[in-house]
Amino acid sequence: MISKKAVLLISLIIALFLGGIAFWTVLSKTPSYSPITPLTKKKAVIIIFSNYNPIEYSVTRETLEKNEVSTYTITVNEETGLGTLITQVDPTVLASEYDALIIIGGPGVYERVIGRTSEPRMPLVINLIKTFHSKNKTIAAICAAPAILSKAGILYGKKATVFPSRDLIDILLKGGAQYTGEAVTVDGNIITANGPNAASSFAETIVTVLRSA
Repeated sequence: MISKKAVLLISLIIALFLGGIAFWTVLSKTPSYSPITPLTKKKAVIIIFSNYNPIEYSVTRETLEKNEVSTYTITVNEETGLGTLITQVDPTVLASEYDALIIIGGPGVYERVIGRTSEPRMPLVINLIKTFHSKNKTIAAICAAPAILSKAGILYGKKATVFPSRDLIDILLKGGAQYTGEAVTVDGNIITANGPNAASSFAETIVTVLRSA
């Protein structure tokens, strides 16, 4: 006759055996998950001149960073008190490491593009634009700044908008652009906007284009 201790021992062994089977059955049915690949953060260079438009700058930068696009400000003129001076950057390195080039407008840009104010560093800005454009990176300009894109020769045959000044519109047309008169215009990798009232739409459009790039 089997003792009570033997019965208990046999019962314990059976329970452990059945528990092990149940555990491995559940484990085998547990789906395996691949690790989530984090999105690569986009990066944008923002160019400002002295007497830039603060609304265009702040709205654009804040909107980009809110959407996880890191920004790097470059200033053409020391008196802005912001960013890295353009004489201290390498266009080729920037165009390789950053996804977009954005030029903020304002009275200072207007004075320079119509020739009322001389800007000895404008060739550096144009070289930076051409370098980004050669790599098919996103290029955006607002207010008077699309006129700089025209002077850089990248608006030929492109649809573009600009602050509605006859002087600025003429610069776009002279550069071969198709002036739209819209608040924001997108043509390929180029985004243009007509002023501070369009700053929010301008910035959101940049984010949308970068997401699809």
